[in-house]
Amino acid sequence: MLFRSSKKTYSIQRVDQYQNENSITALIERVKYLELQIAEVNKAILEAQVVRIRSLFSKEKNFLIGIQKRMVESNVERSMKWHLYRLSELKKEQRDVQYKIDLFTGQIWPKRMAGLIRLLLYMISTLIVLAILIMGIFAAIYLIPIIGIIIFTFIIFNRLSNRVK
Repeated sequence: MLFRSSKKTYSIQRVDQYQNENSITALIERVKYLELQIAEVNKAILEAQVVRIRSLFSKEKNFLIGIQKRMVESNVERSMKWHLYRLSELKKEQRDVQYKIDLFTGQIWPKRMAGLIRLLLYMISTLIVLAILIMGIFAAIYLIPIIGIIIFTFIIFNRLSNRVK
């Protein structure tokens, strides 16, 4: 018991076709419903931001309006926190349901490979950009003496041309 490793990988599962089709369609419907809820929460977050901006830029400078602004700001802040928490929960649930759909349809490994390829492309592009920046810095450092010589000769020619005139 101590030396048994827990199985954390999933193999292809044999599922009854009728149940599989019903559960896949139910899961797809669940994903669509979650997408609608995520859109509603995003809209509510945007509305809370609009209320916050309106209260910040109101031109009234009154003691009672100052208290009202603080109350509005407090309520907006609480609303934003709740909506952001709700958004993270909805996205987590959507990810889990999508994973189940992928498990039933056999799309886990292609999606994992696509994600791995995308990660590798991001890393390679980041390394290329960093290499170009480092080469540019080294080129600028190596050009400092040449630029110094050009400036020095320009100064000398300017002094010589001033003496000749």
